[in-house]
Amino acid sequence: MVSLKEGQRRLSVRWPGELPVPALGGATATCTDVLPGADRQLTAMPDGYREVLRVKSAEAAQNTALEQPRFAVAGEGVSVVTGAGGGLRAQDADGNAVFTGPAGQMWESAGSDDGAQTISN
Repeated sequence: MVSLKEGQRRLSVRWPGELPVPALGGATATCTDVLPGADRQLTAMPDGYREVLRVKSAEAAQNTALEQPRFAVAGEGVSVVTGAGGGLRAQDADGNAVFTGPAGQMWESAGSDDGAQTISN
């Protein structure tokens, strides 16, 4: 899903199952229905990436898999630990942060045109 590299150090984050072929739009790749009624959007950013799960209906929002989305995380040349506020921190042997990520956020965007709700990591 995502692989970040700095020198010989690497961090990879994977969705815990098979993903459909994404639709590409600019810097964003969208995989539809990765969970029933939920799309996954991955956007390349200048300093990393942004991942969003778009929940398309109130019925889909009842899926307990959305309560705590899980991802497979692996590092080469780094140790992956919990960061500040529940985020992710990949650090070198001296404890210096090589890669970091904030804790996920969830918000309702009921005012959007399509009524989708969003979970962001």
